[in-house]
Amino acid sequence: MTIKLLIPVDGSEGARQAVQYVADTFGHTPELKITLLHILPELPPAMWDDGHILSETERQERQGLIADWENQEEKPWEAILAQARDKLIQAGIAAEALSIKYQPMYSDIADDILDEAELEGCSTIVIGRHGMTGAMKIFMGSISNKVVHHAKGMAVIIVDHAQLEESPETRSLRVKERRLRRAKAKAAKKGCLERIIYFSKYW
Repeated sequence: MTIKLLIPVDGSEGARQAVQYVADTFGHTPELKITLLHILPELPPAMWDDGHILSETERQERQGLIADWENQEEKPWEAILAQARDKLIQAGIAAEALSIKYQPMYSDIADDILDEAELEGCSTIVIGRHGMTGAMKIFMGSISNKVVHHAKGMAVIIVDHAQLEESPETRSLRVKERRLRRAKAKAAKKGCLERIIYFSKYW
């Protein structure tokens, strides 16, 4: 059975780590197909369908304008997507199992990602949680959250690059602290300390 994955690539650290996660997890997996997707900006209004039936000449002219615009918008991203593709090939994924797709934004990046996953028949979307810093970090977080909440009939893997880069010791401490906070909160509701005492032995 063929496994189909979609990886949105936007040049962020989160997207880079999503590619790395797939390379580490799915390298040498047989019957695997991966689509690397980049969402381009929205098509300029001048290229929209303006509501009247186009003649064949008009239709061809408009398609030519759209193709030229897409080529211009794709060029800055070609190296980034090629690098992602090369990383997956180095991990043992067959070159013929990989495809790169550019798609102009129709309305919303998260919705467009979900639409493309459905059109490609993907069973899984692998997406980075965050962008780089500041506003981009919040923006990309909102995209991944929306993808999770609206995905139907497919799995969504969220890759958090900050956690991937943690040492095993830091990760272990973070999980222990989170467990203890939960135990304390639950104990406080019940008015007892048994659960905290029980969990303390794992420290």
